[in-house]
Amino acid sequence: MTRGYVCITKGKNEIVNVAYLSSDAYLSWYGLQILKAIENATVNHGINAWVENQRNKNIACNGNDNDCKNFALNWIKPDRMSRSIDDWTYAEYGYIYDSSNYYLKVYHYGKLLLTVDTDNLEEINKYLYLFEKETEIYRAISYDEDLLDDVIDFSKAIKIAAKEDLSALKQHVADYERLERIYLDDTHCIAPGHRNDRQVYQKRLSSTSSDNTLKFIIEHDCSEYYNNGWQVLIQTPFVRIPIAIAGKSRFSSEKALMKNLRLFVKENANKLFRLACIMDMYIAQYKDNGDIKGLFLDKLDTAWDEQPWFVYQGYMTKDWFKREASRHVA
Repeated sequence: MTRGYVCITKGKNEIVNVAYLSSDAYLSWYGLQILKAIENATVNHGINAWVENQRNKNIACNGNDNDCKNFALNWIKPDRMSRSIDDWTYAEYGYIYDSSNYYLKVYHYGKLLLTVDTDNLEEINKYLYLFEKETEIYRAISYDEDLLDDVIDFSKAIKIAAKEDLSALKQHVADYERLERIYLDDTHCIAPGHRNDRQVYQKRLSSTSSDNTLKFIIEHDCSEYYNNGWQVLIQTPFVRIPIAIAGKSRFSSEKALMKNLRLFVKENANKLFRLACIMDMYIAQYKDNGDIKGLFLDKLDTAWDEQPWFVYQGYMTKDWFKREASRHVA
């Protein structure tokens, strides 16, 4: 739930109208609607009518007009959250439109993100596109091919985009849609089995050109007396299978393991995503029927002939899937 507010002012201090945005306050939803309402000032009375309509929706939902009680422009600063759920004093996004000079200021987590001169047709057209395509533009700018991840935070990437012209933004979107981007999550998402002396994290592999995802599990066994190092496993529907990467089964640090895992993913991307597809086929068949001995097993040979997937030392082969599937029927 992305909260926010929209406010019309006259000059720096006079508040004309304000409405709370209880959700979807990000650029590509309410931000885009707000900018379109400003652009269409002669249609349906523009931004004034839009804010009033939003306020009336809140009244209809809540039965009163307390959404913006005690509103003050210093809310654009990141205030401390109130303990009372009824006294909200902070929102992820703030849209403040100054009707005296036609500037729209957008705040993100209390800090100024963008300033749009809505009296400039060329600029407003650029920002309409930036708002609509915020996700594609952000990911095109922030992606790092070496780290297989977005490395520039959202606010910084959007500010970079704001300095470019419309044609450059369209090129970012075209590149994003044309080029496959592989992502290997490197956050510490704790997986089952995690404890102080056995750190276990899930690293999710995904791609912009595939709906299938693969889960790597990395774990570190250690105690006061021994250190077995870091290893990587593949999560299958049945078990976790340890694999060797870069000719090693164990690494001295998580950083070293992840560096080599990225290289391994780049070299084996097609087969890894094919493996993810096969495992998703198994899971879907099992959920639908509770028994995968028939349809799924019949498809395995054909699927392998169409395109092989990643296997490792006899694991995740066609025969291995058939054996494991037969052991895990309902």
